[in-house]
Amino acid sequence: MSADEICIVSGGDEVRYRSYVNHRIYAAEAGCDFRLEIGLGRPASTPYHYKFNLIDHVLPRYRWIVYVDDDVYFTDWRADRLVDLVNESERRGLWGVIAEGPTEPSGVWSAINTGVMVLRNDERTRTVLDTARSADIDDLRSAWDSTADGLFTSGDQDAIWATVKGQPSIREHLEVVSHERLNSRPHLYDGGLDSALAVHFCGPGDKRANVARFAERFGLGHELVPTALLDKYDVRRRERVSAVELQRRAVAERSHALARRIGRKMRWIRENRSWS
Repeated sequence: MSADEICIVSGGDEVRYRSYVNHRIYAAEAGCDFRLEIGLGRPASTPYHYKFNLIDHVLPRYRWIVYVDDDVYFTDWRADRLVDLVNESERRGLWGVIAEGPTEPSGVWSAINTGVMVLRNDERTRTVLDTARSADIDDLRSAWDSTADGLFTSGDQDAIWATVKGQPSIREHLEVVSHERLNSRPHLYDGGLDSALAVHFCGPGDKRANVARFAERFGLGHELVPTALLDKYDVRRRERVSAVELQRRAVAERSHALARRIGRKMRWIRENRSWS
């Protein structure tokens, strides 16, 4: 299978970050197509459901797509790494590849993380996505087994995993890979940028500041693209956050975290009519 039968696609209901520069250059280096999509269309029951709209729009046009959240950045610039994964999936008859949700600094984890999904254009994929889109979040929450499946995120991730688990013939042809192969986290990079295929700045917090801090660890701009490739593709606007701005954002983030803790404590007091 040739790389031009694969499309890397990202987006949401708006363009939030300059990760699209990273995605576009990675796709070009790999020989894949790239689409930045705004997933408007069918009503979305949660903010996560916009990805269903954009996948519905793009998937029929390609043999495989690699869906990437807008807070994910490719880091291993050996571009054949992703194409080889797709070709391996094609040979094995899989419909999809999704990474595990590794343990976060807070201690939470999940069976899968749908921030990056390798999806084949076939009936099994459509069955999973259509079933997951129509799932009731409250029903999923009440049936969720956090011991077996980890954190419940109230979104597409839970719906997709519940759908897959409920259909053994579908589960058999989904590969859940380690985070390094597809969708890792900043705190898990203990070597170079090629420690993992992509880094995902998921969860709460100031994502732009988190990207900036990660980029500085490796001497890169905030697109997380090597300078030689930025030059090659004539990227003239290159994003940087100053040290002063990073400090301001850190103070604001600590203030917001404190406010959230106080809010949780006050809700607990109201519900339990006690201070402790």
